[in-house]
Amino acid sequence: MNPPFWMPDTEPGIATPMDALLQDLRYAVRTLRRSAGFATVAILSLALGIGANTTIFTVANAFLLRPVDAADPQRVVRLYHTHHSPFSYDDYRYFREQARVFSGVIGERLAQVGVRSGDRTERATAELVSGDFFTILGVGAARGRTLIADDDRAPAPSTAVVLSHHYWTRRFGADPSIVGRTIALNDRPFTVVGVAREGFLGSIFAWTPDVWVTLAAAPELLGVDLHTWGGSIYVTARLAPGVSVAQAQAAMSTLAARLRQENPETHKNFSVRLDGARGVGAEFRTPVTVAAAFLMTVVGLVLLLACTNVANLLLARATTRRREIGIRLAIGASRARLVRQLLTESVLLALAGGAVGLLLALGATQLIARFVPADAPVVLDLRPDLRVLGFTALLAVLTGVVFGLAPALRASRPDLVPALKDTGSAAGYRKSRLREWARRLAGDALHTAAHRRLTLSSQPR
Repeated sequence: MNPPFWMPDTEPGIATPMDALLQDLRYAVRTLRRSAGFATVAILSLALGIGANTTIFTVANAFLLRPVDAADPQRVVRLYHTHHSPFSYDDYRYFREQARVFSGVIGERLAQVGVRSGDRTERATAELVSGDFFTILGVGAARGRTLIADDDRAPAPSTAVVLSHHYWTRRFGADPSIVGRTIALNDRPFTVVGVAREGFLGSIFAWTPDVWVTLAAAPELLGVDLHTWGGSIYVTARLAPGVSVAQAQAAMSTLAARLRQENPETHKNFSVRLDGARGVGAEFRTPVTVAAAFLMTVVGLVLLLACTNVANLLLARATTRRREIGIRLAIGASRARLVRQLLTESVLLALAGGAVGLLLALGATQLIARFVPADAPVVLDLRPDLRVLGFTALLAVLTGVVFGLAPALRASRPDLVPALKDTGSAAGYRKSRLREWARRLAGDALHTAAHRRLTLSSQPR
């Protein structure tokens, strides 16, 4: 049988660290259950601070850290023209044909189209993509098939269209017979070849396409010449097996230098830069990072205030436990053992506050997402992922240590004799120098006032 946590440490090997931790956790749960009012106030205070931090981190994670929705996203990179995302169609085709460091290069662009099925016509967001768009990203279909490279190489304008899952559900009522049906895009007939898997919204942050068609369909669908369609193709690529980002960057720099040499007028100062396919485009990354850092600082101060308040509560609570702590120290419990138990209680409080804070953050992020107009062609995916959950758990543990360490150290250092006698409301703890100085100053002032009163009363009238 393992000894109680407050007994002296026994011979090595009798109780494992895991046994000791479980003892601490069980005792912490019983102690906090007996102080339900204190625990509730502490958990709610911490939940507000942790919830605010988790909310801001969730938004920052979506804008800056979340990778592209693709298979093996670490191998997917964005191509940037100097400091901007879009390339001309000719430059995109050049990289697609010449870059050997990629297993595939895809281009994409948004356009607004009219969709007619039956007698009903409505506006929808179409994404024009290269035929191997879904193949390179590794995204399958929920029904039918996705676009393939042959759709983009057809001698006649391609008439294949893939519906997004949310558009198929909203516009066509998730009709299972949709594959093979003909719909009109800008009054041109297109055949529905498939429905993308649920949740897939493309590779560009915040875009929400309703349908996907090939770039080859642009002249017929939009009446534009791809070669004169200005810098509007967003380019994404997948690294070839065994090729690093540094190697791919060197190869792309060589191709960019070749373009500058061959086209000095149109490609003066032209350069290509690679970056991870995550969050917003690189041109927006700096201002978003600055804004996120500012907001994280603000909510960090809120959490610090919550930690201060809970630390004061723990200090006040320690005065009610002075006899308990004194007895444990008197019968041989080590101070380190006692501090560990008190820190366990603090971390348990912080974890409970983190759990409640995570629920508050879920509600807050859903509220933020609702500020985006329903008819806007963008969506903010603020669902928490493993990165958000890990951040919340780590923040809760650090918070528990921050607000619990000082009270634990102070509570584990009482004057044993007064503590065992349990005299006074705050007996048993060493008085700080400031408190002792204030007490003496107040005593001297009272003594001086009393002496003056006696002197005045003794004088003859």
